[in-house]
Amino acid sequence: MENKELKLFPKHFWIIFIFIGSNLASLSIFNVYINQLRFIRQPFLLICLAATLHYLPLIRNQKQIPVLTFAFYSFVFYFIFNLITSLDPVNSVVYGSWMILSLIFLYQLIFARCGLSFKQLLYILSVSILIIGELSIVISLVGAYVFDFSEFFDERYNFSNMKMTRELAGVFGSNNTLGMVTFLIQVFYISLFLLFKPANKYGLLFLAFLHTGLILFIGNRASMFCGVLIWLGFFLYVNRSFIGTFVLLSSLFLGFIVFNEAILKKLRIEQFEDGNLFGNRSQLINEAVQVVQQMDFFGVGFQNQRLSRRHFGVESAEEKELNFHNTYLAVVAELGFLGLLWIPGLLIFYLLKSPEYEANEEELKIFRFLKLLILVLLLVYLPVEDSINSPGSPMFAIFWLMFFTLIKGLCESPTLKSYESIQNKNSLSNHSV
Repeated sequence: MENKELKLFPKHFWIIFIFIGSNLASLSIFNVYINQLRFIRQPFLLICLAATLHYLPLIRNQKQIPVLTFAFYSFVFYFIFNLITSLDPVNSVVYGSWMILSLIFLYQLIFARCGLSFKQLLYILSVSILIIGELSIVISLVGAYVFDFSEFFDERYNFSNMKMTRELAGVFGSNNTLGMVTFLIQVFYISLFLLFKPANKYGLLFLAFLHTGLILFIGNRASMFCGVLIWLGFFLYVNRSFIGTFVLLSSLFLGFIVFNEAILKKLRIEQFEDGNLFGNRSQLINEAVQVVQQMDFFGVGFQNQRLSRRHFGVESAEEKELNFHNTYLAVVAELGFLGLLWIPGLLIFYLLKSPEYEANEEELKIFRFLKLLILVLLLVYLPVEDSINSPGSPMFAIFWLMFFTLIKGLCESPTLKSYESIQNKNSLSNHSV
């Protein structure tokens, strides 16, 4: 694909941009939390509802994607049985409806009503998250280190320093979220590198490396491990470059020697001596296991994990009830063991799937990179967070947009209809900028 084919189609760009932006905006420390209105306080929900109505009446994709379609209808059907044992049916119905509407919207946007190719969608997604992410980082750094806003820091006990420290949390008020957003910026700079062909594209890799350094500065451990693994997988699996792998491993080795003390402080390595590898996550995971041991077959109900500990008499070590911070345990607790057919079952299926047409080497690199990203998140991020199974969580919009875009590429026909040919059934404009 030549560079001139990578264009920003206005309505597609703005819908994806607002979809991601409103999701992340709902996590901002500027957000006003009103407990009684917790289901509608997030602009992401309103955007999702409006966007779904925009796509009425719903239409079917000309080429159905059997596994994805079956997974969706199975989730909807199973959700009815899940309500039977729900600890809070109203909560489950509200969040379940939100989830279903979100998935309908994404299916209509990416598969049924979109004439854009896989690469064009990936380009729009990449540009959207880079604009939003970079703006978030600039505001975070300026607010924290120029204006010294206390809200832009997480107060934590650092076991290596044996004292309270201030970790950069930024506009999200969370060191974890800021770290993951920075990691995603790194990822999508690499995706642009794979999409473009000019010689000067290596500047994109340089920008990705800069954000890897910023991840290390922010100090969120999950993001740090994800960032390093992405680079290792990029050279070993995506580009399959011996020289690149050697340079990376050498740089990591030398960097660890030079910055040994700083890295150990960021990793808060002292916690490992007591076997507390996951910090406070260990307690939360232990509580989740106790809930799973006592729950019914269908689980405690969608989005009821916080209520479950009190219901089963599992005492929380935290004053504020937190999510389990483990996607797999959260899914099992909320939806029962059949929930694993959704996450990670659906993800693993498409990780193993090959493209339906004979892709060239450059296209295969893009597929390998997106699969690598999902694999890294499955192994490193999802065991310590539960974001992608809740429509109000930080990774939700970005992850499912990325995942459905990958599915479109794997199932894409070489002879796509032109973008203009579907104007009559699609209200989206075809003008590019």
